[in-house]
Amino acid sequence: MESLVAKAIERAAAKTAKKLTLKVGVYDVDETMTIRVQGQIKKFADEDYTPTADIPLKAALALVLEKSGVTREAAANMLVEAMTEALAAGDKAEEAVKARLNDIDVAMARVTAAAAKLPDKTRSGKTTCKVTLEVLEAVPA
Repeated sequence: MESLVAKAIERAAAKTAKKLTLKVGVYDVDETMTIRVQGQIKKFADEDYTPTADIPLKAALALVLEKSGVTREAAANMLVEAMTEALAAGDKAEEAVKARLNDIDVAMARVTAAAAKLPDKTRSGKTTCKVTLEVLEAVPA
């Protein structure tokens, strides 16, 4: 099977599969079918991005502590305190930070400026798939 057709089938079948709710159990599947795959796949150009979501958090925090030198223990204590507060705030953590900081714009600008210094990475361009699957013939086994 051509890989482009496989991608089309994968995407179209995924849409249908999302609607399916299964109960706990093991299900046997054995069906032979003829399907028609029709539509369009569009691949966009690769794009550069700032990899903030790719940063391994624990490794980055360990490096901050290692670079803290003589203030390492105080930095570790602040880190534990900050993480505990963020966990307690849950989904409202960002709002809690905004409420505590007098000048949130300056703090966020610092974070944005620091992220801008990270080297860009390239990610594969997005792929859109407007495809339909039509079962022409189904022959249960």
